[in-house]
Amino acid sequence: MTLPQRFRSPMGDGDRNGILISITTAEATKLVLERLQRAGHVVARANAGGRKGGVRLLPAGWPDVVGFSSDRGLFVGVEIKVRKDDRLRAAQVLFRDHLLAAGGLWHEWRGVESFSAWCEENGL
Repeated sequence: MTLPQRFRSPMGDGDRNGILISITTAEATKLVLERLQRAGHVVARANAGGRKGGVRLLPAGWPDVVGFSSDRGLFVGVEIKVRKDDRLRAAQVLFRDHLLAAGGLWHEWRGVESFSAWCEENGL
C-alpha cells in the first residue's frame, strides 16, 4: 500500500510501533476502503450508532468499514483506531467476537503495516 508523503515517517515506512503517524480516522478509513475496493471487494463506511431522521442506521458496535469479500462472500469488518489510547468499546468487542465465531473476517486497524499484513493473511 503506497502512502501519501505526509503520512510517511522519516524512516519512509509511515508506520511506527503499529501507529500511523499524523492520520485522522477519516483518512485511515479512506485508505482501508481504497485497498479493499481495489482488490475487488464490496465495502462501505458504516455509521454505527448514528441516527438519521430519528432512525438508527446501524447498532452500536458495528465496525467502521463493513462489506464482504467478493471471492468467498465472507463478511468483512474493520474497526479504525488511530490513537494509541483508543480502546474497543464493549459493543465492539461483542460484535468482533460474534463475527469471528461465525467465520467472518475482522481487523482492528492500528496502522498500514498491520492492516496490509492482515489483508495478505486473509487473501484480501
